[in-house]
Amino acid sequence: GCRRGGGGRGRSRADFAETRIFVENLSFETTWIGLKEHFMAEGYPVAFVSVSETSTGDSKGCGLVQFEEAEAATDAIER
Repeated sequence: GCRRGGGGRGRSRADFAETRIFVENLSFETTWIGLKEHFMAEGYPVAFVSVSETSTGDSKGCGLVQFEEAEAATDAIER
C-alpha cells in the first residue's frame, strides 16, 4: 500500500504537514511529472512531487505533493 514519508532538514514536521497533501486513487499510469504538471496548470506552485512506486517501477496509485505555500495546499484540498 501507500505510505507517507516525512521530515527534512531545517523544517519541522508541522511545517511540512502544512504544505503537503497525500493524493490517493490515482491512475496506475500517473507519473510524478504528470501529477506536478496537473497542479502547476491549476496555478499552484509545487516544490516536490512523488508518485509511490514498487521495486518494479509500477505505480501504487498514490503520491505526495509538496506545495511552496501552505495556502496553496489548503486551496488544492478544498477544490
